[in-house]
Amino acid sequence: MSLLYDAIKVENRQLINISFHNARVNRSRKELLGISEEVDLAEIIVLPDDLDTGKYKCRVYYDREIERVEFIKYKQRIIKQLYAVTEDTIGYGFKYSDRSAIDKLKEKYAPSDEEDILIVKNGMITDTSFSNVALFDGENWFTPVHSLLKGTHRARLLAEGKIAERKIKLSDLSNYVELRMINALMDFDSSPTFKTETIKIL
Repeated sequence: MSLLYDAIKVENRQLINISFHNARVNRSRKELLGISEEVDLAEIIVLPDDLDTGKYKCRVYYDREIERVEFIKYKQRIIKQLYAVTEDTIGYGFKYSDRSAIDKLKEKYAPSDEEDILIVKNGMITDTSFSNVALFDGENWFTPVHSLLKGTHRARLLAEGKIAERKIKLSDLSNYVELRMINALMDFDSSPTFKTETIKIL
């Protein structure tokens, strides 16, 4: 199994947000493997002829080399309940292929496909099991500075000024109206959103 992977949205046969994915892949290869030579995913990824204009997840598995690329028809998950759970030892600073620590935590506290976990580390809100988050205070959207993995869609929203970073403690949750999930496959305006009062703290 390759060390790392990246997940890119393909829509209308276009690689979405590809410059941010390139940045993450090249940064990960340099910091983890000491490889300075950069790759351009837009040149490496070849879209299959039979790929239609719908939405797909393109998974790129890599470490020292790009090992394989696969395409999966994308269907957005419907999450109905979010549980805030504390795990102070968890780490996921790079998009590793091995997600076992996060998967075990989700299986323990939110085993249903319609449930997910909001991971709290050292009292700070981080991410869900498969997304970054943004919280709305009634005027502006903020994303936790202590995210486990600084995602590509999160990076783009920060660059565009649509969200801002902020330290957000679990004890601050009641200061916000809504929490919204952020990841590369979901459109910000239609991604799962929760009233903060409905998030159950375990």
